[in-house]
Amino acid sequence: MKKLERGEKGYLKYKKTFQLLYTCGAILAGVVIFVVGLLLNKNEVTNVFTILAILMVLPAAKGLTGLVVLFPYKPLANDKLEELEKLKGEEDVVFYDMVFTSTQHVMHLDALYITDSRILGITGREKDNIKVITESLEKALKENKFETKVFITNDEKALLEKRKLRGEADGKTAPSEELVTLLRTFIV
Repeated sequence: MKKLERGEKGYLKYKKTFQLLYTCGAILAGVVIFVVGLLLNKNEVTNVFTILAILMVLPAAKGLTGLVVLFPYKPLANDKLEELEKLKGEEDVVFYDMVFTSTQHVMHLDALYITDSRILGITGREKDNIKVITESLEKALKENKFETKVFITNDEKALLEKRKLRGEADGKTAPSEELVTLLRTFIV
């Protein structure tokens, strides 16, 4: 399985698969350690191997938590991915299948376009709370000293219209590397 970076096409599917394998591996390791402890100590449960097996619950729970957070979100279909790719400007940086969290919400964006002067995003579901997503991104950016405008929608036509309203100079230079790195760290 090829390692994908956060925000790359197919990252959500990769991350779900990784979390599932990680969780199963931790559970399997715990069971193996427990059985080895039983065999080495003549079926006596009170041994150091039992403690190690119990401690393997911690990484398994961590992996399962990550899987539960990502489970409700579907990766982008190829036709939708191609449509969203057409909206990309010359120097824009685009993140796909973006799942990120705030202290109270888990949020999903199909695509996030990072330009030199603003951030444009599109959600994949009608029920996503656009206001919460926008406020969360703006707050996180402001906390990190970025005064970047954020526009999130669930309508491709509105996103396309917002792209057309951009000035000619907008999108001709790449966004700052610090902004791109910061946004990449938000992705689960």
